[in-house]
Amino acid sequence: MIAGCDDKPNSEAGATESGSGDESGTADAGDGDGDTGDGDGDTGDGDGDTGDGDGDGDGDGDGDTGDGDGDGDGDGDGDGDTGDGDGDGDGDGDGDGDGDGDGDGDGDANQCPDNDDFEPNDLPEAPTDLAWENVDNWSAIVDVNAFLCAEENDYYLIDAEPLMLENSDYFEDYTLFLDAWVQGSSWCGEGCGEPFLPHAAENTMTIEVLDAETLELLGTNTGTNGRVNIGGAGEQFHQALLVRVFGPSEASYPYYLRFELRALNAEDECEC
Repeated sequence: MIAGCDDKPNSEAGATESGSGDESGTADAGDGDGDTGDGDGDTGDGDGDTGDGDGDGDGDGDGDTGDGDGDGDGDGDGDGDTGDGDGDGDGDGDGDGDGDGDGDGDGDANQCPDNDDFEPNDLPEAPTDLAWENVDNWSAIVDVNAFLCAEENDYYLIDAEPLMLENSDYFEDYTLFLDAWVQGSSWCGEGCGEPFLPHAAENTMTIEVLDAETLELLGTNTGTNGRVNIGGAGEQFHQALLVRVFGPSEASYPYYLRFELRALNAEDECEC
């Protein structure tokens, strides 16, 4: 229903026996206790065929007009037609009353219009769980296409403990190859004649790899031109890992991330 639009009234609603409409609610006819138009009457009353739910004609209560909450103010209260995600006008995206605008659990009121399907994942205790997409006898890969919202973190959980790369004939160690770049850049960048971005705060990306249980930092790197890579080798990568992606307040962009574990420390560089 549309706030502020009353149903067309019945021509007899609230009228006295002589047809007067001025005494509705106070005179013998049309008042709360009268014969017609009253609280229990057939027309113009709270339970009647026309008017609002309380018989006062202002669209309040549970009437046919007003906002979804029936208070007639049309401001999106409760379940109204306007307001924030849950219609209560308080900026609380998931409607739980905590003021968390995008429902991501961080308690702030910001709502990022470009939030990706991995959200909410800006808290280390509530990361997005990623499954391995490509596992063979010497490597395992996860690819991520996502969007970093301003002043937020993206956390991903990648469980490497089930991997059995040590059974490979080529096994040397669990070796990490992490490459990421902001949209507009590329893996090899300017040096190979590929797309690249200038060094700027809005193109800056930082990535951390952490022990998922202790949050110990296992590797990190920052790129101010929209390109980041992290490498390392050792048993510390053969466990549940957290990957954190973030940037300065100016940074907000689509990005691509490839997380790979290999059985050997093979070459991982641009050839052009």
